[in-house]
Amino acid sequence: MKPIWLHGRSLVALQAAGSSRDIAPPARAAMQVAAASDRSTLAALTWRSLLALVVAFAAKSIVGLDGVASFAGFSLLTLPKIAGACFLVLLAAHMARAPREYALEGASRLPLLALLVLACVSTVTAMVPATAFITTCRYAAYIAFFIGVAGLADDAGRRRQLVIVLTVGCAIAATFALADLATHRKILATTPFGDANDVALLLASTWPLAIWLASTARRLRVAAWAAVVAIGLAIPLTMSRGALLALAAAAAWLLMVERRLVRMIVASAAALVAVALFVIAVNPAPLRVGLAAKERIASANVQNRLEAWRFAADRVVEHPLLGIGPGNFGAAYESHWRANPDLHHLSVVHNSWLEIATELGVPAFAAFVAFYALAFARMGRPSLPAPGDEGLALPLRLSMLIAAVAGFFVSVELTSTFWLLAGLATAVAREPSS
Repeated sequence: MKPIWLHGRSLVALQAAGSSRDIAPPARAAMQVAAASDRSTLAALTWRSLLALVVAFAAKSIVGLDGVASFAGFSLLTLPKIAGACFLVLLAAHMARAPREYALEGASRLPLLALLVLACVSTVTAMVPATAFITTCRYAAYIAFFIGVAGLADDAGRRRQLVIVLTVGCAIAATFALADLATHRKILATTPFGDANDVALLLASTWPLAIWLASTARRLRVAAWAAVVAIGLAIPLTMSRGALLALAAAAAWLLMVERRLVRMIVASAAALVAVALFVIAVNPAPLRVGLAAKERIASANVQNRLEAWRFAADRVVEHPLLGIGPGNFGAAYESHWRANPDLHHLSVVHNSWLEIATELGVPAFAAFVAFYALAFARMGRPSLPAPGDEGLALPLRLSMLIAAVAGFFVSVELTSTFWLLAGLATAVAREPSS
């Protein structure tokens, strides 16, 4: 059986597209390589066709493509939205044939159901109902995305192939980012249509999974380690302080719970620093320019984000039960930043956790935290790993921790990162211990 990323190689050139908040950058070109099902009829859909749409749903274009229409400030009919719609249709068809594969435990269903119900109620009281309605639909879509991943990745082979797709996609994105930085087309390592902080979060949260793949792969060992190096080099060159802090938090947690890995962590860090210093010595100009630019804008960025956080926290105090409405922070904040010439226009809080509490209320925030924490806690269950899953739980927990910490500095609750990692964690935990 061919690996999933060898199917549909001609689709590498076809990039999905979307708005800046629509789908997290940049698991882009290679994440769409997972193409069609091995069976020809809808009734015989295999996990391959669904997984292909999972990764397309999680992808965002390298080349970029605007939607042909818009509603309430959201682009419509972009390729990722079309891929997402197809995924939901195929998922519904597959669930109708095999509903037991997607059955969640009651502890998993309750937080998601509470989150969706509260989002719907909050939509009714929102300042801009149209924006709230679209955002609530996106929450529903990502909940379905999570359920689909948890059901599709139901054995170790499928999970490994999904990790391969993610690693290849992030490696290609990291290579593009490094090339743009080296050729002076960008002052930070980022993809053409991706925000550096969003790019850093996805690369950082995928990096532990890439290291696991390189450590356990046989045929792909050299290519996997090359991907690890490319991703590891791109993360610090994005100049994202949130991603670096998240990596530091993950390393600290790892040293506390897995002390036997201290030597490996130190050796890996030393090797990466050595390679980074070599790259900088060969071509120091891009780093010098990037650091200078980051220093110029750092103070303004900190001031604007702190003010946005303060404003968001005040809204939580004023509207603790239902928030100000899904997706309504930008509309609520507009009059505030317009009245203060020192502030910049911000449409998001730049803090995923605070944004959920601000827009949906404290109960919805608690439901989301419970959903994510439950998925994280499952990875600590003492059970025998499935063949091919050896050691996957630890890097997956690291990835979830990195995403959670970095989420304090970017608004990514409506991107694939949280939901994909939680879906993988749920799938691993559901694997029978025997």
